[in-house]
Amino acid sequence: MFQFILEKLRHLWFIYADIACGSYPLATIDTINEDGTTDTTSAIYLVVNGETEEHLELLEGFVVDLLNKKWNSYIRLKFYFEMLFFTIYFGLSIAVLIMKRLYFDYLNTEANCTDVTANYTILSERCKCAYLEATDSNRFIRLTIEIILLIYSILYLVKFCYELYIQKIHLYTQTLLFNPSKVIFILSLISYLLIVPLRFTCNHVGEDYLVVISIIFKSGYILYLGRGFRVITTFVYIIHRVIKTNFFRFVIIFIVFVIGFSQAFYVIYEFGQSSQIGLYDSPLEAIFDLFTMSLRDLGSAYVNLLSSDYNVIGRVS
Repeated sequence: MFQFILEKLRHLWFIYADIACGSYPLATIDTINEDGTTDTTSAIYLVVNGETEEHLELLEGFVVDLLNKKWNSYIRLKFYFEMLFFTIYFGLSIAVLIMKRLYFDYLNTEANCTDVTANYTILSERCKCAYLEATDSNRFIRLTIEIILLIYSILYLVKFCYELYIQKIHLYTQTLLFNPSKVIFILSLISYLLIVPLRFTCNHVGEDYLVVISIIFKSGYILYLGRGFRVITTFVYIIHRVIKTNFFRFVIIFIVFVIGFSQAFYVIYEFGQSSQIGLYDSPLEAIFDLFTMSLRDLGSAYVNLLSSDYNVIGRVS
């Protein structure tokens, strides 16, 4: 029926023997209107965003030719440019992360600006502005790269705001729901911009957290760009579906178990009184402590558990 409607809409210019030349109106077929907005009632939009496998059967003939023509005409060049743009951006992000780590080692070994706790090493209070007032030999290179990354982040956000202006908020929200990796990337850009006020207020702890969150979320954008390569397109689509559905279900269930077991361990450790390693000192810290315990060695925590009055219940848990 769809092909029949397309043939009825076709304007036939000439026929010579078994060769026919005709044209199709793009007003009801292509997703782009004359003013640049997205037509949600167009044939291609309905076919691509269909929920059933039967919609994919409509991707043949003229529709496939139109998509290939759009890809070869201007989308492919823009895609490869964005891929190059992101590769440089991601490479600079990794470089500045490595340089920040080297600078922290410099503060730890040569400037004596760190305090060692039971679980980690942090900047001392007298050196809390060390990121703002850097003294190492690589400070100018690191500052230059950070400024470039800041400009990159602003340009990306301007680009996304322009897409929001063209597509309007309702349609743009639907687009983000189909591309959760793009949502994660936008959060990484916002996280990096929030580093600026934390740097000037000497909040080095919050800055370190945002740097880690930003670099992790940036890597998710690789999935979004991976859709342009035929070899991995199917896998990217599957990952997007998993993130959109099963991943969030897992997170909700995991949070329920973490909250429940963390409070149980808080009681087992006698409300933080029997802990000698800085674990489960408060109900809120117990949540984070249980999460970190799931990612590292449990030897010291288990030894400390044996000294508790509730060690039998703790072993069962």
